[in-house]
Amino acid sequence: ALQRHFDGSGQRQVQPRHPVQVDDLRVGHPDEFRPRQLLLQLIQPLAEQVFRVLRLKNYARMDFMMSEEEEIFCLEANTLPGMTPTSLLPQEAKAIGMSFEELCERILEASLEPDA
Repeated sequence: ALQRHFDGSGQRQVQPRHPVQVDDLRVGHPDEFRPRQLLLQLIQPLAEQVFRVLRLKNYARMDFMMSEEEEIFCLEANTLPGMTPTSLLPQEAKAIGMSFEELCERILEASLEPDA
């Protein structure tokens, strides 16, 4: 059961109605639970919405959880994720065909762009 409401900017936010209990969490790669493309279709727009609502800049890693009832929860927005080649953000970039070097270059280029 997700609750939808609008923030001050008119953007729709999605929030869980009930708090998440630590005992309810399962650790695992998303591919273990659903087809990857379907997960991207579900979570990518939510990650972008969290990024906008929090007014983040350049990059961040969003961590999500899906309940057994297939409710999606954003656990955190990590604004300074690990950047070693084995950290989650570089692994996520690799999953979409982006090399570690290309990821670093794109972050650097975005950091040099003037604020909009």
